[in-house]
Amino acid sequence: MESVLIRKQLFVYYGKDAVVLSLHDCAERLTLDENDFSLRLDQQHDVAVVFNQQNMLNDNPYLMEVRRTIERSTAIKAPSLVAAFAHSKKMQQVLSEPGMVERFFPNPEEAPLIKAIRDTYAKMWRIEENENNEQFSELIKRVKKQPNNFVMKKTEYALWDAFNNYEVEKIYLGEEILETLANFDGEKRSSYILMEKLRSKSVQNHIIWAENEKHKSGGDFFEEVTPELGIFGTLLGNIANGEVLYNAQIGHKLRTKLASANACGIENVKTAYDTAYLVD
Repeated sequence: MESVLIRKQLFVYYGKDAVVLSLHDCAERLTLDENDFSLRLDQQHDVAVVFNQQNMLNDNPYLMEVRRTIERSTAIKAPSLVAAFAHSKKMQQVLSEPGMVERFFPNPEEAPLIKAIRDTYAKMWRIEENENNEQFSELIKRVKKQPNNFVMKKTEYALWDAFNNYEVEKIYLGEEILETLANFDGEKRSSYILMEKLRSKSVQNHIIWAENEKHKSGGDFFEEVTPELGIFGTLLGNIANGEVLYNAQIGHKLRTKLASANACGIENVKTAYDTAYLVD
């Protein structure tokens, strides 16, 4: 739905057209000019921007080669593969390890900044079982003791929410974690991370959708819901020299889901777009 609105606004306000392609379409219709690295559609149209709404990271060589073609081009990538890796759960988990944030802020006077950054992190753990992961056995014991305090996600899961990626596998909660891990080999486990389950504050409200039986019955349809705020930002830069040309927060999106729902997606019919109501 969002992509349709974007296409209409591009045409109405700027007279620019957008073409929707799957990755397989991209493989057939996009080519890279090896002289000036322009990205061309059907050998005749220069592509200015590639806005991705599918899984950026996968183990399909054919599709990753398409990504590579786009990434090598002069077209503006939204997001680039660099941004995709930065958003991945694996990258977040690595940054949460001791000493990782400190690498970027080595000065002693920056200690308060390091603490402020770490305070925003959820606790995360890698769960591959090998000689370099001594905490694995202890971690499994903790999950067995309090399974509802943990969530297991694919390493690239963050992309689902950030870029409307519908291909990432499901998240695992509670007893599902132990049952699933028992069937995973070491390689499969390495593609997942374990994290603490965040307890969001819920409020009384109602979500209006066509299939809600409470609406049809005319009864009290106030329910426990959880609002989730996303901030839109635009970062334009030169990846060759690291120069930042434009960096701004340009808007927000508020989605409210049933407190009982684990996923926050408009397509799951348990979530709706919302509007913030600010009070003193």
